Amino acid sequence: MRLIPRVPMCRFVTGSRAFTLIEVLVVVAIIALLVAILLPSLAEARNQAQTAKCAAGLRQGVTGAILYQTEQRMRKERWSTNFGWAIASLRQSKGETGIFQCPADNNPTPLPALFDRQYSDSGRTDFHGEVGSDAVFNRVWNLGGGTYSLNYQDIVDLAGFGYDADADAYDARVDITVPSIGQKYAQGIGSKPSAAWTHVMYTFKGKQIGVDSFPATTLPVLWMSFGANASAGLIGVRGLPILAIEAGKPGVFPETLGNFNADVLPHAVRFRHGGRNTRPGFAGQEYMNVSPGTSRSSSVMLPLNKTDGRYAPRLKANAGFLDGHVEGMSWGRLFSDPAAGYPAPRQQAWVGLGRKSNTITFGPPE
Repeated sequence: MRLIPRVPMCRFVTGSRAFTLIEVLVVVAIIALLVAILLPSLAEARNQAQTAKCAAGLRQGVTGAILYQTEQRMRKERWSTNFGWAIASLRQSKGETGIFQCPADNNPTPLPALFDRQYSDSGRTDFHGEVGSDAVFNRVWNLGGGTYSLNYQDIVDLAGFGYDADADAYDARVDITVPSIGQKYAQGIGSKPSAAWTHVMYTFKGKQIGVDSFPATTLPVLWMSFGANASAGLIGVRGLPILAIEAGKPGVFPETLGNFNADVLPHAVRFRHGGRNTRPGFAGQEYMNVSPGTSRSSSVMLPLNKTDGRYAPRLKANAGFLDGHVEGMSWGRLFSDPAAGYPAPRQQAWVGLGRKSNTITFGPPE
């Protein structure tokens, strides 16, 4: 009987050459070492790409808002961040909804693309402005099951400044169902639970869809990663305050306006770029996953049930300014060092160089 030669143990045969177990382990170790060296570089490259795409989208959005603002001035009509900026910009960009979502944002705010022409009377003779769904006083609540509810506030002009908006009761309401982040269209249903004012709803293109309510209507959805600076639209603002910045809700309030209290800004702003920020005070507040009517937290020590668990603070946030330029802003340019206490806003970035008058009224910068 012919015996078949045995292959020596601990050797792997490939073709005409065999590799010892030690050689295989050395190769595996080298590959693991290369992966360990390259992964941080790949993560950094991904971070930089997300930062650049986020800044490019914000730049396009801010440019559209400034064009809209210019048109309003030419028609001698009123403009303010009280009325929003993104839906107006969407009209200029012909419906490019994707520019308002930052790729590093794991929890963007879904907004139906709407305008609301607001009147203080049922006869629609006393007009108070065309308000976008992204207006600074509006709120969005997650009702569960992919359904989100937009609280559309009125009385946002002149000395009103949101009037009763801080009470978080609905004025007008729009519900949409979007099961997954990034969905471009959704069915929206409009109603008016309590407002005395008249709300005439339009698509962002200007088509009227209802007065005080509207049936199921297909609407574009903005997955918003940015919020407007409420102080940027005030008459008398000087310098170049931020117009819009990465944020966890549509409006960011560096100061109390009318009856609407100032935000705890480090909780509202979202630093999504650069290295990890382990400094105290920069946890993000969750503004959507709460029951409708739940107010914002005004505590510098954020309760755990109001913390955005999908947000991990980093070092920089993209911000767009009133002159149209966009910058990656480090936390140190927006806030004081929390090592010396809780991070306080640096006023020039948010409210400019100060107003000529202490009287706060809305409108385009002088």
